[in-house]
Amino acid sequence: MNLHKKSSHLLIGAIFLFPTASAFSDIAPRYDEINNTLNFTSGFFIDEPLIGEERPQISKFSLDTEVFIDVSDQFSLTARTYFQYEHLSDENTHADLREFLFRYSGEQWELNAGIDQIFWGVVESRNLVDTINQNDFSADFTGGAKLGQPLLSFTRYMDKGDLSFYYLPAFREPEYASSDSRPRLPFAINQSLTTYESPDREKEASYALRWSGNSGIWDLGLHAFRGTRREPLITFTDEGFASRFVTISQAGLDAQATVGSLLAKLEWIQQNGREIENHSELVAGFEYTIAQAFGGDIDVGLLSEYLYDSRDEQADHLFQNDLMTGVRVALNDANSTELLLTLISDLENQGKTIQFDFDRRIGPNFTVNLGGQWWRDTENDASLSTFSAENNVRFRLNWYF
Repeated sequence: MNLHKKSSHLLIGAIFLFPTASAFSDIAPRYDEINNTLNFTSGFFIDEPLIGEERPQISKFSLDTEVFIDVSDQFSLTARTYFQYEHLSDENTHADLREFLFRYSGEQWELNAGIDQIFWGVVESRNLVDTINQNDFSADFTGGAKLGQPLLSFTRYMDKGDLSFYYLPAFREPEYASSDSRPRLPFAINQSLTTYESPDREKEASYALRWSGNSGIWDLGLHAFRGTRREPLITFTDEGFASRFVTISQAGLDAQATVGSLLAKLEWIQQNGREIENHSELVAGFEYTIAQAFGGDIDVGLLSEYLYDSRDEQADHLFQNDLMTGVRVALNDANSTELLLTLISDLENQGKTIQFDFDRRIGPNFTVNLGGQWWRDTENDASLSTFSAENNVRFRLNWYF
């Protein structure tokens, strides 16, 4: 089984908390719940890939299982596992422990220890402030899936907002999709060549502090982070392409204002480090919802976001001066039918990324999704042109049980 390298780090939280858990071993759980999601995904590709074996169709199965045990008013345990099987791939299995979290709560505080997934962010296109967890590229090419992160966190609930501290004792190196999967990069990353700025490599601890609260129409979040940067620098060596993980200090803000049918959104970060250029990144925009747009129950949301990086063309990602526009249509029917169509345009090189998702529930236990990604007008954009052969249409079926 192709388990994540250094998977022993997943047990760190459980090991150091074992005495605490044992203290509750003689208490019968008051409530427990098991939820499973079985997913089948099939993607279809029109063009031959730039490198590697041609695979015009990709099929994957995945199983996401979550177990929740409520021991008492103050103590609970959540465990969540993920397993993926990709048909016809040389490295066809991938597994991860997404959560294994002990939670102990007081009247105005909460202590968490183990493995967890933490999400921060408000925008649609690219969540800059979502810093805690590492991307799981093996499960999702776009970086939408996250690996579980060993951590110890403490949150204090106050009248003027919540203050949380995070201690992250180890870094989890991302696992990339196999070289014969699709969509795929135009080069293979050799994970045996991974390097770190820190001499402690993946054992370097990271720290984060976050305040979140609201004031009038605003929902606000402020954070500070110090440790291993989650996004790798891709370098070329004599032996191939490799990831390098550097140490950074980061400050960030996420904000959302609600004014009637208008949501104004913003995410901003400032990153400093010895091996990266000190820079700022910003995503800002809005979503305006037209309720009962056609005289019925249909809601139409209009989206627009600007993506900026002060490094301009030296940025290590695609979105340094881009505009995202989109439309979200919700039928508000019994089957929760929804369509999202977005277009990201590079304002300098004119390259475009188009994505759509159609979601609909089928009965009480199934949902179906039709989606796709296309890259257009990439001739003058070297970064986007690498994906020009990966245009695809995707079918996904989820069974919840």
